[in-house]
Amino acid sequence: GNHDSPSRLEAPRELWAAFDVTVIGNLDFYRNDEKNELPYDASKMQIPVRRNGEIVGWVLAVPFINAGNYPSLDEDDTYSNRVFSFYNELKNNLKTHSQYKENHSVVATGHFMVNEAALKNKDKMVGGIESVDSSGISSLSDIDYWAFGHVHHPQNIGNNEKMRYSGSPFALTFNEDYPHSVTVVNIENHINPYIGKIPLYKLTPEHIESLYRQLREKGLSETSIRYVHNVLNCALNYAVKRRTIPHNILNYV
Repeated sequence: GNHDSPSRLEAPRELWAAFDVTVIGNLDFYRNDEKNELPYDASKMQIPVRRNGEIVGWVLAVPFINAGNYPSLDEDDTYSNRVFSFYNELKNNLKTHSQYKENHSVVATGHFMVNEAALKNKDKMVGGIESVDSSGISSLSDIDYWAFGHVHHPQNIGNNEKMRYSGSPFALTFNEDYPHSVTVVNIENHINPYIGKIPLYKLTPEHIESLYRQLREKGLSETSIRYVHNVLNCALNYAVKRRTIPHNILNYV
């Protein structure tokens, strides 16, 4: 994110990797004397998603990038066009990966302002920065889902359920008086994602048990389900600490 130093984010990468967590803080650019198809290391951001040891999809894990660090263009060198070109190159490079298959689903992350995003309260403070045209990046059909960061207010972009700001799971400032939630996305072989949006205060043990049941039906291992459980547990414990919710409902699952 843009609130943390990229080097600070990446400092514990090896420790996180032991827990099967990938941390990407910045782009690694090649030196000018190095001959490569792209000016940066694309493989760093191409994270395979495995199920039962087999790759079933990829995450294009793109961190926050300063506007000036997106590779420039020879023509129409606008911020929005540079972002579009960057993701197009990254996606095309992934398709040349020896382990990529056409039936693999692809999720892309992005930390920037999309022009159709609705702003509320604190978010209005960042509304004046350069924005990205949603119609451009949504035309990259090989990307099945866009997971955006930057705007705290959870929302889809327009009527497109494949592009979403998940927002923060709890209020980060006193004036964030809108509902906060957890977004669950299920993608299978390029089928449009099914999105569940459940406000934290409405989350029940039945929701969690239903989630775990669906994950088992999809073939996830018990190890993967325990990982999902641990991530949820950390988030909900922090929400309790912030007094967003009175208790952690995972204690009743």
